[in-house]
Amino acid sequence: MPNFSSGCSVFKGCSMSELQSTQLPISLVRPPGYKRKAGNANAVPAQRNATGRPVRVRRIRPLYAPLSLLKRSGLGPLPRCNQILSGIRSYKGQGSKTHACISNDIPYLINAFWRPNAGGSHPIQKGPYHACFSGNLAAFCIERFSPVGGIVHDPCGGRGTTAIQSALMGRIAYSTDINPLSLMMTRPRLRAITTDDIRAKLKTLDLQLKPIEHEDMLVFFHPQTLQQLEAMRRALAQFAPVDDAHPDPIWDWIRMAILFRLTGHTSAYLSRETVQPNAPTPTIAAQRRRNERSGLTAPERDLDEIIIARSKGFLRHGCVPNTHGHKLAVGAAWDTPWIADGTVDLTLTSPPFADVVDYAKDNWVRAWFAGVSLEDVGFSHHKSLTDWTNMVRRILIEQIRVVKPGGYIAIEVGEIRGGQVELERFVWDAAEGLPCKRICVVVNQQAFTKSAHTLGVTNGENGTNSNRIVILQRS
Repeated sequence: MPNFSSGCSVFKGCSMSELQSTQLPISLVRPPGYKRKAGNANAVPAQRNATGRPVRVRRIRPLYAPLSLLKRSGLGPLPRCNQILSGIRSYKGQGSKTHACISNDIPYLINAFWRPNAGGSHPIQKGPYHACFSGNLAAFCIERFSPVGGIVHDPCGGRGTTAIQSALMGRIAYSTDINPLSLMMTRPRLRAITTDDIRAKLKTLDLQLKPIEHEDMLVFFHPQTLQQLEAMRRALAQFAPVDDAHPDPIWDWIRMAILFRLTGHTSAYLSRETVQPNAPTPTIAAQRRRNERSGLTAPERDLDEIIIARSKGFLRHGCVPNTHGHKLAVGAAWDTPWIADGTVDLTLTSPPFADVVDYAKDNWVRAWFAGVSLEDVGFSHHKSLTDWTNMVRRILIEQIRVVKPGGYIAIEVGEIRGGQVELERFVWDAAEGLPCKRICVVVNQQAFTKSAHTLGVTNGENGTNSNRIVILQRS
């Protein structure tokens, strides 16, 4: 059985005075990874010789330089990772050649390295969650920057993508998140379980239906469905309480399956038609207005059938092969005293993108069902990019403590505020002066916005349009 640790004590990695708090410049120049719009914005003014004839001038791009200049610029990687970077530079898995360049003194490697959506991921990875990256991204980094049997840590665990992918690939998963829902969504999928186990548990369960207690939730659910959900909440509170560090694995799985199937836009979900599951969950008032516009009544759903259907989907290719040694914790990303110094091979994470996502509001229905309060959870929500950079620096200081010398830290970010702010540049600045080598930024090009399918935005205009992974190596 996996060893699940939890805890959060006083941060001892550094003092706040060590954190740089100077205002950082925001560059409005689009970095590599974007297709330039048609036009002559970059045209070089025509020059003419003494006879008046135009002279052909070689156009120089001031922002970009070949990666061959890395040695001379002092930005080159440590020798141990040269082979890894050489493999990334020569990668042609999607049929295109990797583009290497330097922008604002940051080396970039750009290509379609992995499929941006969930296609190709193991079925157990396909749980909807707002603001998450795909298992393909995690697989790309884990394969290259950690050994089989090594430890991979995600200090911003989210729905558990890094942890699950690490276990699938024969690594030991460590995961931390300040949101207790992260533990509930990740832990069950790191255990050995079968659909027969789940079906047998549901057959023996006699839910005691009672009058509805939370009538405001009828905007989402049919009365009979809501009665079943409330009865299941009471059963989970009895047999798998939230504060139990080692709950029954089948009860734990049932709660996780329901958390991933509470609200959505199809009959696969327990709710009536609402927003797609990767989008922020609407408020009660917003859902009531949506119901009035549609004029449709909430259909009755069978709770057991949806739990079994979701479990079959997760376990279509079986559970994770490695179920031993994993550790999960509820706590801040910069405070992981339960991890010993210099034991982690790779830290792979994606911190909150400034003030883009409100995790408490986005997950309020899940929190209601799980019986936890997210109001007092200290979610990171920084409008100031300086504050956000200082938060990233605190995370980096702690990860440098736990990562082995020569190990790697991979921080996935994107562009925000209409594509005008590229967060990888602020991560790069946050790592300055720390005992790590800043290697490069790996950019995965994709033909659609990551949010386009769920939010209905126009490609290249809204949402987060690319994955940008800052690669650091522990000195």
